[in-house]
Amino acid sequence: METINAEKAAADAEPVLAALQARGYALLDVGGVAPESPQALEVLDAFLSALADPIQVFARYSTWRPIGVDLSREPHRSEGTGHSPLHTDFVNAEDPPEYVLLYCARADPAGGGDSLVARAPHRGDLPPGIAEVLSRKVYSHGQVTDLLNVGRDVNPFAVLDPQDGAFRYTGQLLGSCAGEEYEAIRFLDGLLRDSTVRLTLREGQAILLDQRRVVHGRGTLGAGQESIPQPLRRLLWQRFARPHAPERMKIQT
Repeated sequence: METINAEKAAADAEPVLAALQARGYALLDVGGVAPESPQALEVLDAFLSALADPIQVFARYSTWRPIGVDLSREPHRSEGTGHSPLHTDFVNAEDPPEYVLLYCARADPAGGGDSLVARAPHRGDLPPGIAEVLSRKVYSHGQVTDLLNVGRDVNPFAVLDPQDGAFRYTGQLLGSCAGEEYEAIRFLDGLLRDSTVRLTLREGQAILLDQRRVVHGRGTLGAGQESIPQPLRRLLWQRFARPHAPERMKIQT
């Protein structure tokens, strides 16, 4: 799959925008810059600022958030070692960021941790009965705390917004609902799994995700993480952004 040079994209974002419209994500690279150097993040900062408006979400991190490997974390959580189900970042927030940028500074030495991406379905892609159930504001997950620029907690929420069709989802809903709500989520989860694309980010590569179009997750990290020294384990950097106004409110299909 084509990888777009981030420095060139800062001057001409059309290839990135075309990729986002076609498949909901774009792959980028930082060229000849050393993957773990501060210059790599500077190249991506310049690109992201040209394309969109970067925002701070975590109070603890004003710009880039590091995502390392923490063996004490639950496997499915951020920084865990296991499979992370497909999801929308900040699924329970009023206004999740449209863009998520993940940069690979260090790949998993054990060869795991692929990025998983699946296209968010439109209402017309679903059986009417399933779409109706997913449009009910009955789904809940977690709680919004200590977050900036994403609005209030909206639990319980609709997976498929009945007004504008906006999509928000996490595979963890499978463990928190029952009855026909569970059956609708199970159908949707199967649909997303069947359409999932698995991507291996190399060091110096990044993926830009449009959350209006896709959900994402993480494959299991390679075996033997406990034997890998912490400074050598996988390291990603994460930033969030919103489209420039007036494009922000548009959902292109």
